[in-house]
Amino acid sequence: VLLPGINYFTQRKDAQWVNLAWFLPKEESFVRDLTDDGVEAVLQNLLYMPRIDTHAEFILIQIVNARPTRVFDLFEERLKFSTAPDVVNGYEPIPYEFHELKKRFQGITDYAVDTVRRLFVSGDYMFPYTGGRLISAAFPAFSVELGRKLMSLATTGTHDDLEFAISILSAYDGEQFVEPLCKEIIRRLPAVE
Repeated sequence: VLLPGINYFTQRKDAQWVNLAWFLPKEESFVRDLTDDGVEAVLQNLLYMPRIDTHAEFILIQIVNARPTRVFDLFEERLKFSTAPDVVNGYEPIPYEFHELKKRFQGITDYAVDTVRRLFVSGDYMFPYTGGRLISAAFPAFSVELGRKLMSLATTGTHDDLEFAISILSAYDGEQFVEPLCKEIIRRLPAVE
């Protein structure tokens, strides 16, 4: 009964059902027992939610434990969807911050950076506010794993990899923990004459 209902709302680009289901205790929620097809139906519907608020995050928390990469992919899809010509005015593909999801994303750092790296286009001055923001929201404390992954790109990568790393660092507003990576990037950049 529920999945046909969610599919019905998806066809109408409506995700308001979340406001009626988020408060269900985890042990009573239908979300925790969803099959792969059910998870896809829910995530496809959440693509149309104007912003991922606390209610939507409660739904996603019940999915992320078993499928953290798939939940992260939802935000990649939301970034792509946000550029569609018929997107709703005020659509926010990435929340300002994740509350519980950021804890669940800690184990997929390499996957997250590789996913966002595929979105990067050299010269995209908005990237710190899109892909960079996704990384900074998912990893606000700039974990050791994130630093290691970006350092690897900075030391062995191409010029585009350096530009990507700079765009990610730009989303962190100059916090002190980005200093070692900034120094490495400066060492890699050609000297200006």
